Amino acid sequence: CIADISPDRIIIHQGTNELKDKNNLAENITKNIIDHAESLKSKVSEVFISSLVIRNDHLNKKRQEVNEILKKKCKENNTPYIDNDNITSAMLTSKGLHLNDNGTVRLVNNFCNSVSKWLKNTKLTREKYDKENSELMNDTDSSRNSLYTMKML
Repeated sequence: CIADISPDRIIIHQGTNELKDKNNLAENITKNIIDHAESLKSKVSEVFISSLVIRNDHLNKKRQEVNEILKKKCKENNTPYIDNDNITSAMLTSKGLHLNDNGTVRLVNNFCNSVSKWLKNTKLTREKYDKENSELMNDTDSSRNSLYTMKML
């Protein structure tokens, strides 16, 4: 349960198993992922959505459809999207469905790089805000933090 651990950020990496259901269209899978993200946004500072990774089976085309819709919806909802298209079929186990060690390392790197980029952008946004509004604040960190927090709420 999320309430038990209180994270600041969450990465949602779901949907692969839903591809198996023939009646579950790409739009429905995407909706489930987006709904899950939206339900978490009030509990954490940021929710990231990770794209579904490549598969070596007949469901890869459906996976691509889900990712195309997910990317578009994430942009519309201002939700960070983690693109895992740099994970290749060579990074899957022999059955072609699960990540091997190299694939797992690549996925973790994608997660870390995305969160790091988000943190950098957040810092730059805050620095720009502070610079533009410096005349409204005195020089103490607490005032700067309070004004920034109120503006962001």
